[in-house]
Amino acid sequence: MYVCNPVIKDGMKKYVVYSLKGSAIHDDEVRRFSDFFSLRKKLVERWPGIFIPAIPPKKAVGNLDDNTIETRMRLLNSFCYKLSKSSFLFESEEVKLFQSNTLEVAKAIDKLKAHNDGEILEKYKVAFPDYYDAYDLILGKGKLKEFQNFLKKTLTNIKVCTIMYIIYK
Repeated sequence: MYVCNPVIKDGMKKYVVYSLKGSAIHDDEVRRFSDFFSLRKKLVERWPGIFIPAIPPKKAVGNLDDNTIETRMRLLNSFCYKLSKSSFLFESEEVKLFQSNTLEVAKAIDKLKAHNDGEILEKYKVAFPDYYDAYDLILGKGKLKEFQNFLKKTLTNIKVCTIMYIIYK
């Protein structure tokens, strides 16, 4: 998946759309910067503890400058490339929805519900089967449950730290 052909659109307010290309994209899809922002935000929420590549920050003024548009496109391509290197992220529900031909991608992504701790653990078991199998072999049967409890506590701590960061940011 890659980003190209930025075009300034004129509506109530001017904005930029980027063409989205790739083997998983059926038609010539276009995405706004806000769509990428929603995707990253949802990935961070639904994949706690996993590194999610950065995107450029939002910019209130000057976001239609040629230099800003080109820089954003380059950084969005870097984001897409790094996502593709993590198959579990690239094949995730969030990215599939982002690549779909849904008209209002950001709204559709924002509607995805947050996972509870059990759902996250199950998702991680599927995403990282070798790790879970190796852990169980090394420590013996029954240790996986102990590890799951550790992860639940860790996820709670990550959530608390995230909330604290947002509050005091």
